[in-house]
Amino acid sequence: MDVRHTRRSVSKGRSPHDFYPTDPAAVEAILNLESFPGTVLEPCAGDGAVVRVLLSRGYRVVSNEPYPRAGLTPDYSEDYLDLEDKPPGVESVVTNPPFALALPFVLKTIALGIDKHAWLLRVQFGEGKTRYTELFSRCQPARVWLFARRPYDMSPDRPAGAKRGSMMTLAWWVWDRRKTGPTELGWISPYGK
Repeated sequence: MDVRHTRRSVSKGRSPHDFYPTDPAAVEAILNLESFPGTVLEPCAGDGAVVRVLLSRGYRVVSNEPYPRAGLTPDYSEDYLDLEDKPPGVESVVTNPPFALALPFVLKTIALGIDKHAWLLRVQFGEGKTRYTELFSRCQPARVWLFARRPYDMSPDRPAGAKRGSMMTLAWWVWDRRKTGPTELGWISPYGK
């Protein structure tokens, strides 16, 4: 699979470096449904929201972030697409990637031979000729977990403690090299239920 994609600049009106902090409840939701082998890599760790949840659940974590935010001192500060090898011990990825780079990030992870990876992405990630041709026709996800209720808004200017819902319909897209057969579809129950 070709992972050489042009790195698009962030669209006007978007957060710099496409930074949208992850709702910790969204990370808890996937960890309630899936387990991840080995050390988990967070390739675009932002402010460390995903990393903190993984650590609180007992996972060994390696973080990467070329533009770290307050609250995170990453293990690596590289462009994920430039990595030649996966860090030692890494068998999994759990992340909320920049949406504009989601396809090349998924392709890069497959090329690195990482066994299991989960991506917090829009449901619309499943659409499009390029994604179908470069990814889904060759390597389908093991499972897609749809949120029955949208996670909390992840905009960087959201007031602390605000609980307004996201404008996007999101899902966790999970690839697992051990899985055979067609993609399974499941739902994540609403928060607080």
